[in-house]
Amino acid sequence: MNAIELSNVNYSSDQFNLKNISFKVPQGFVTGFIGRNGAGKTTIIRLIMDLYQPQTGVIRVLEEDMALNPIELKNRIGFVYSENYFNERWTTKQLEKMIAPFYRKWDHQVFEFYLEKFDLPINKSIKTFSTGMKMKLSLAVAFSHHAELYIFDEPTSGLDPLARNELLEIIQQELIDENKTIFMSTHIISDLEKIADYIIHLSDGEVILNGSKEQLLQDIKL
Repeated sequence: MNAIELSNVNYSSDQFNLKNISFKVPQGFVTGFIGRNGAGKTTIIRLIMDLYQPQTGVIRVLEEDMALNPIELKNRIGFVYSENYFNERWTTKQLEKMIAPFYRKWDHQVFEFYLEKFDLPINKSIKTFSTGMKMKLSLAVAFSHHAELYIFDEPTSGLDPLARNELLEIIQQELIDENKTIFMSTHIISDLEKIADYIIHLSDGEVILNGSKEQLLQDIKL
């Protein structure tokens, strides 16, 4: 069973072209999505999340066509951007009040648990948070609505090595041990050496490698 499946997806803009993108993300595993900055990773993730629409091809998420049922499917996805997308004037308490109605399975107790676990203040505005704290807040939101699939777009971008390692440990402890499906894009190969089962390598809008971590990391190093 596949959590994500792209079949012959093409997308063109003034600055970028994706060419016949096809790959599968197996359910219950961690799939790393690697490529240099500008390779097209974020564009593909936006296509998967129905923020962009492909010119041709089909995108299936959790065994359903994303274009036909985007609202329901997004309820089943925990999504983390590389940059903070919350209103920075809000406190975490205000943030929960605003976003909870969008998720059928929002769990206040789980959200409170992660705020405490990540040592995030309830009544301070998000603009006072460090980059690492903002990323932890994004993870707390993603973890708090009982998602089946987690999509992370460059979650360690902008973090120092210590914060990167801490974030990867959080992902490993909270999700991998529960056999959740994770699709994580990054340009930092060492991030995926620690947690990935499979790797998809994108270059200039094309998938050039797709397979097990051990096989592909060896190919890349060669």
